[in-house]
Amino acid sequence: MRWAGMLPGEMEPIAGIRVVAPGFPCRRRAVGRVPQPCIVHHLVEPGDLSSGRSARRNARRLGRPVGEGVLRSEYDGWIISRTHGVVRYPGEATFSMAIRDDSEMVGRIRTTIQG
Repeated sequence: MRWAGMLPGEMEPIAGIRVVAPGFPCRRRAVGRVPQPCIVHHLVEPGDLSSGRSARRNARRLGRPVGEGVLRSEYDGWIISRTHGVVRYPGEATFSMAIRDDSEMVGRIRTTIQG
C-alpha cells in the first residue's frame, strides 16, 4: 500500500513469497491422478519446479505401495498447490501444476450477423 501512497514510508520488499518465472506461458492442470484409493504423502512443495520424471508423491494402500510406490506426473512445470488431506479416491488429482501452454493465446472467432 506504500507504493499507492496509502501508507507513509518507503516501500519494503515482500519476503517469504516465492515468485516462479519458468520463462514460458503456462496453464493450470489438475494432475497426479491415483489409480486406486490410497493415502498420499507429497514429496514436493508449491512453487517447486519439477520435471515429469521426478517423483511427486508416495502412494500407499493398506501400508503397501500403489504400483511402484511413487506417482509421477506426465508433464513438466511447477507445482501451484497440493490437494488438502492425504486420502485420495480413484481418479482424483493430487495437486495442481502449471504446465507449458504452446497454444494460441487468441483464436479466431467466426460470427454471423443476422440482419
